[in-house]
Amino acid sequence: MCAAAGVGLGPHTVLLGYVAGKIAATVAVIPGGLGVTELGMAATFVGAGVTGSMAAAVVALYRLISYWAVLAAGWVAWLLLRDGVRARLATAGRWLLGVVGRHEDEAGVRPVG
Repeated sequence: MCAAAGVGLGPHTVLLGYVAGKIAATVAVIPGGLGVTELGMAATFVGAGVTGSMAAAVVALYRLISYWAVLAAGWVAWLLLRDGVRARLATAGRWLLGVVGRHEDEAGVRPVG
């Protein structure tokens, strides 16, 4: 993330920022550590000599990918697995099991169950 934002930090500093953000999120009572994680990471990067705006860019890019992209993927998965799609998938699964069962009968193997 640092390279994408044009910030040159060593791996130790990046790891320290990540750990600081995770510790801050663990201590906070806010779900997902929203706000607290960002402050912990940004404070670590500013302490390492990065300007405030560059630290904010790194943290925003990190949270965009690590939190919001995962949240969006979860919503998409939830929408796809709603009742209508779930019913079609179940029908397709039963059809597939029927096809597999037919091939097992032709080979002389009895299906289990």
